[in-house]
Amino acid sequence: MSSRPPNLPHSLLNTLGSKEAARAFLEKLAAALVHGAGPHADVKQREVSATASLLLEVVNLVRFALPYMVTKVPVTGVLLQREEESQHEEERTYASADGVALPALCVVGDAAPVRFTVPGERRGTIGGSGVWLTGDGRFFSLGYTGTWDANARTREWRSTLTFLTLEEAALVADPVRVATALAVECHNRQPDGDTATRARRVELLNAVTALLRR
Repeated sequence: MSSRPPNLPHSLLNTLGSKEAARAFLEKLAAALVHGAGPHADVKQREVSATASLLLEVVNLVRFALPYMVTKVPVTGVLLQREEESQHEEERTYASADGVALPALCVVGDAAPVRFTVPGERRGTIGGSGVWLTGDGRFFSLGYTGTWDANARTREWRSTLTFLTLEEAALVADPVRVATALAVECHNRQPDGDTATRARRVELLNAVTALLRR
């Protein structure tokens, strides 16, 4: 009794009836893939470009106000316990570029490290990721890693900062969510009791709403 070649799937042979039919079927599948891959890649690229354009429009709506919304961004943290004290203190470093502080606003994802644990355990890992918008309209991402333990002396975390092009940001930052985050931050930072300020707030929210309804 002859055995089937190990490199040909048995289920495919059983379905098509012969090695020749299986090979012909595979060749047609490959041809169909090549035929459809080009248009699919083109559509996907146009979708990313359109999303990037919308993201830029959202940012431009509030660009003049971004410097008033951003804050220092922690990028590393080590929880310290002083020998003579029972209080704990986290020592942090903050985002910078070329030695200059890089304040920003988290618009998508985690604004701080996330602590993960297994039920019943007193230790675990730190993770999470977020997308941030700087005061001059640039995007960057932070990916958090680290460990923690019930013993406060051992908890520490760090992050990897990566600047994003508009198209890269469009892949991970939905413009609707970005616009919502910006609108909420603008609203929260408005001083109370000023009629002109309230009018500007309404104009901004109406502009964001109109943009998202297009």
